Amino acid sequence: MEEREVAIRRLRSDLDAWDGRPVFAYGFEDLTGAEWGLLEALSARAEVTVSLPYEPGRAAFASLRRIQEDLAALAAGRIEELPSRSTESGQPALAHLERHLFADDPPPAPALDGAIRFFEAAGARGTLELVAEEIRELAGAGTPLDEIAIVVPSLERWRAPLETVLGTLRIPFSLEGRARLGQTAYGQALLALLRFEWQQAGRRELYAYLRSPFSGFARSNVDFLEGRLRGRGVSGRDTVEEETIKLRDGQPLPPLEALRSATGPVEAVRALAAATSTPTRSSRRSSTRRFGSAPPASAGRSRFSTSPGLARGASMPFSCSGSRRGRFPGAATLRRSSTRTPAARSNGRHERDSYARTPSSASATSSTPPAREPRDG
Repeated sequence: MEEREVAIRRLRSDLDAWDGRPVFAYGFEDLTGAEWGLLEALSARAEVTVSLPYEPGRAAFASLRRIQEDLAALAAGRIEELPSRSTESGQPALAHLERHLFADDPPPAPALDGAIRFFEAAGARGTLELVAEEIRELAGAGTPLDEIAIVVPSLERWRAPLETVLGTLRIPFSLEGRARLGQTAYGQALLALLRFEWQQAGRRELYAYLRSPFSGFARSNVDFLEGRLRGRGVSGRDTVEEETIKLRDGQPLPPLEALRSATGPVEAVRALAAATSTPTRSSRRSSTRRFGSAPPASAGRSRFSTSPGLARGASMPFSCSGSRRGRFPGAATLRRSSTRTPAARSNGRHERDSYARTPSSASATSSTPPAREPRDG
């Protein structure tokens, strides 16, 4: 039986399955059978609010009519309709498009006045190249680059072509959005260490973290130690840690000690993140620092030490047979946790540290090029 079905049955039969906290469901335009069953079960136990983009009589929302009627029946008349805000648009053409999209008999449209232009090209890159040329024309006509925005459905899917096209045409830009923890370099290293400690993983996961620039260990020494373990055929969890400590003259691994000394999973992740330094140019370039030495204080602390996504993911335990702790945090939840994209500058590109404008969209905003950092030496 799937976990969702088990959750629904528990909500219907177990009084302790939910503590009565209100539920707010946002971002759904359709509901699966399991999701609908979950809403029904929760609505019998707590106050449930569902937000749905719908307006009667609009062709653009015709596909949502059935789910709106089902939710209205479940709400028993407790429906709050928000007024339309299309009149707030500064462009009449945009307001007309929003109100009458897909309508069979729309009223006469106002003059476009350059508010809307349609581009047609082959593939995502071809489309972005046309958009980039339009940006260059606008910039050449005097429009500041920081007043131009490209809105895309998913920054995750469009990041690569955006960077390729805008970078090739030397258009300075910044990316505004959120990235999943597992898509960041730090997140990949952190999850590898947590899989080793909490999910009984082996040498590959432990050394994936140790080899990362966030561990504080010299890369050359990590490669040497893993090479010794490979030569001996050591790959199991307990033997990997034991043999690594022996090769380190009995010194334990500080990241594992930090995880094990914490009072709970949330505290463990926070302690590890707080003790992890953001890699600097000098730390990446250094080859003389001794393996196992603490990161320099000037390297800075990781922004993930206070990330709400990390805290939420680490606070969702579930059973795991064979685990030393018996229970371990939801690694899948941590992988899906999002974090702000860290600031990065290179070749005129600047990734600005901010949230996306809406949960379902992201934007790439042109900006003035950042100042180049002086090269050391």
